[in-house]
Amino acid sequence: MPTLRLARALLIATCLLLALPAVSSAATYTVDSIGDQADDDPGDGECKTTFDTCTLRAAIEESNFSVAAADSIAFDANEFKGEEIDMIQPGTTLPAILSPLSIDGGSCTTAGIAGGPCAGIQGLAGDPVLAVEADDSSIEGLAITAGSIGIGVFGASTGFTAAGNWIGIGLNGVNGGSASAGIFLDPGSDQATIGGSAVADRNVISFSGVGLDIEGASGAVVRGNWFGMQADGTHLGPAGANIEITNLKPLVGEELKAEDNEIGATIAGAALSSAGCDGGCNVISSATGRGIDLAGNIGQGETPASGPTTIHGNYVGLNPAGTETVDNVSYEGNAQYGILAGGADDVLVGGAEPGDANFIGGGEYGVYGENGDDLLVAGDTIGSAPGGSPIAPPAEVGIFAFAEVLDDPLAGAEISDNSVRMGEDGIGIEHRFIGAQIVGNTLEGGASGILTKGAADGSFVEGNLVEGSEDSGIVLQNPDNEVLGNEVLGAGQAGIEINPTATIDVSGNRIGGDSAEAENAVFDSGDAAIQIFGVEDSRNEVGRNHGSGNGIDFITLRPFNGPEGDPNGLKWPKITAAAKVEASGTAEPGALVRVFRKASVEPGELAGFLGEATADGSGQWKAAYPAQPEGTMVTATQTLGGGTSGLGEAATTPPDPPAPTPTPTPTSPAPSAQAPLLSPPSDSTPPKARITKAPQAKSTSTTAKFKFNSDETGSSFKCKLDKKAFAGCKSPKAYKKLKPGKHVFKVKAVDPAGNVSAVVSRKFTVLG
Repeated sequence: MPTLRLARALLIATCLLLALPAVSSAATYTVDSIGDQADDDPGDGECKTTFDTCTLRAAIEESNFSVAAADSIAFDANEFKGEEIDMIQPGTTLPAILSPLSIDGGSCTTAGIAGGPCAGIQGLAGDPVLAVEADDSSIEGLAITAGSIGIGVFGASTGFTAAGNWIGIGLNGVNGGSASAGIFLDPGSDQATIGGSAVADRNVISFSGVGLDIEGASGAVVRGNWFGMQADGTHLGPAGANIEITNLKPLVGEELKAEDNEIGATIAGAALSSAGCDGGCNVISSATGRGIDLAGNIGQGETPASGPTTIHGNYVGLNPAGTETVDNVSYEGNAQYGILAGGADDVLVGGAEPGDANFIGGGEYGVYGENGDDLLVAGDTIGSAPGGSPIAPPAEVGIFAFAEVLDDPLAGAEISDNSVRMGEDGIGIEHRFIGAQIVGNTLEGGASGILTKGAADGSFVEGNLVEGSEDSGIVLQNPDNEVLGNEVLGAGQAGIEINPTATIDVSGNRIGGDSAEAENAVFDSGDAAIQIFGVEDSRNEVGRNHGSGNGIDFITLRPFNGPEGDPNGLKWPKITAAAKVEASGTAEPGALVRVFRKASVEPGELAGFLGEATADGSGQWKAAYPAQPEGTMVTATQTLGGGTSGLGEAATTPPDPPAPTPTPTPTSPAPSAQAPLLSPPSDSTPPKARITKAPQAKSTSTTAKFKFNSDETGSSFKCKLDKKAFAGCKSPKAYKKLKPGKHVFKVKAVDPAGNVSAVVSRKFTVLG
């Protein structure tokens, strides 16, 4: 921001003219006039003008002489009452603060709002209203308007505090914004505190180019403020960007870094159960560009923040009450980005605790990262209010991570445990190029829940719940992704789809693993459960998966604008014999044959994995599995060279042989008229349990209700919550009066033969 640095240089030059012998004792100066007269005898330790008043100018001049003391400036309560006439209007730029100084305007009912500032300053165009050039200074309880910036902290002045101010808003409660920035911290102005956890600490910062601009400064803590709002908490005060944190790269010399800055807090106690933004939460809303910007403007020498930067416990795009996104006529939330991480390194958005969640709504993108190392987006809620009700989601993408070039190739993004609700055209999570970890997220609605793109290393996509997407639930448009242990429900098209955007080779993807935990569960898709588009020589592997209710075949392979033939280049294997404990058939020599059980003739249903075998040199294979009852339908895929076929034609296990009729002995009683009893069929295959309905991942409700079922008729169930023991239960199962915090529900099914399913679980958090 060159204009600020020029203004700073002029201020330093002006203030050097004031250098006179210092008075070492601390003093408190009480301003009793809105006038602008200078001190009549600077350095005498008394704030007094020729009119026998103490003006703000005179108080600052006098304080600058006591360079070894921490002075204070207060305002006479009889003269400054928070009324519109209590705005000081300097005729020339006020002197910079050169000695540690605390300015406190007091607390009044201002513009009908309790706790507002009692005094105000209307600055001059082109100059900072207040310039701080001393360590450990603070400015509180002032309404600061106009000027090039409201408060500028220059000269690497450390330990600055701003609390309880209205910046960009006058004592009449309306727009009086600053042209460039509300508060500016220059390089090296470290360890600043902007706001605080108490209501009285709240700064209201509006109507400026940038609300808070941290340029090459580190260790700032930004808490409890309202950005982009007016002081009534209802009307908006848009800025271009609400918060900007960047490095500064001068024309000569080393880059000046922004490190260890924190926006927000881990919300705890009563504030966690409250719907309102309190306890250190910042409201960051209504920006015409970016809510939070860590990328900066390279043309002005700003480069992405080095970090670490922590952003947690904030309302981004929401109103202070946390009930809805703010509405600025042409957009909701922040117009473009809620949080623009850009190429900033080591950025944490959210965190591991419930109180770390950012609630994000509106705009085009919720969180946007591009070519920054170690982006972690964890535990946030996008498109839903703190109470769980829907709010306006981002129009384009909830969480977007783009990484074509990283300083550390192993420093890809991690996107985990977020709850994202999107509109019909949006994407929940989109990742491009260098691989990311996309784990444990809950994604609702949107065109697709998860989309990966870009010709580079793929992502690890595991344990996500994707529900109700308009198109396909998970879409892969790049190679080498692993998609394991996800649950995809009610997708409008395919549950999981590989679909390149051009006639290219998208190979090396893996859908489903080699264990029950790594199986993807796909239910009720409008198209196939798993659909693979591609050219004939593409190779993508499909491992263990299960599900039902899908519109067409469970696995579908389709050519993509290319030659005839199937993607993966493989036809399905043949089953020539299916017995109760094994199946055999033919496949490509050396192919891995996976054998599955079907519970119905429905083509889009696959009940579970039975066993596997490798075809010999002549293509013969035989796979053993646990004993199956008569009439079990068995099908199979084959995998060779990294590609997997579709499912082959199902075979059926033979009926059980009738039990032999016992031969009566001479001493035996006469045979009964009843029919002989037959041994029940042997069943050693465990059922599959499925949770069909669960509470939202994060909610203030203290009641949690679950619905579940099994793929085997007549199954019973056992449930548990948290550390309690499993106990018999029925669907639906409800738990009431839950304590705030993280919880885990688990359920398992027991079929009539006594076989027990794998445990399925669902995590959720009670906010209060």
